[in-house]
Amino acid sequence: MTTDKMPNNILIGSEKLFRTKAPWRINNSLLGQITNDHDVILFNHNKDNTSHLDKAKEIGKILYKKLQRQHNKVIFIGLGSDCRIAAELSRLDFKIDAAAFVNNIHSPSLYQGMYGHTAIYNFYTSDQYEYLSIEGAECNQYVPTRLPAHMSNRLATEIAGCLIYQTYEVTYLNPTPAKFTAI
Repeated sequence: MTTDKMPNNILIGSEKLFRTKAPWRINNSLLGQITNDHDVILFNHNKDNTSHLDKAKEIGKILYKKLQRQHNKVIFIGLGSDCRIAAELSRLDFKIDAAAFVNNIHSPSLYQGMYGHTAIYNFYTSDQYEYLSIEGAECNQYVPTRLPAHMSNRLATEIAGCLIYQTYEVTYLNPTPAKFTAI
């Protein structure tokens, strides 16, 4: 007898960070390290010309439905300009427990409204993003990598470590399979 357990957490993420061209590297990618025990909403902001606010509203409709059932944490992981969507979701009164930004290109002041209720982890893979350190973040960390951010297993490990050990305060995620929704 098998019981289909529902994931305990909700993860909203930039689709590009979760794609991998090398299936043999899936366990070391962000997809393999952080998606267990998550109801995952992946979005691709670059495929259409909508504003960040419009994309946040589209995500918010799906998120609202998912929040109707019991969950532990809501996590956001964004890449580049997609990081702004976390601030827009916060302005729409969605509570995000933790946000991991990768190569954020927006002013740190954009995220000030999130400081009281969101643990922010700011990662960058190039010196050009260092000046955008977020003062209220749990970490502003440079992750040296020769690969682009979306392909870096080292970056994936750093993000997963912060979320699992600090946000969830556990040493592993339950092996409940992820449920995916793509926007």
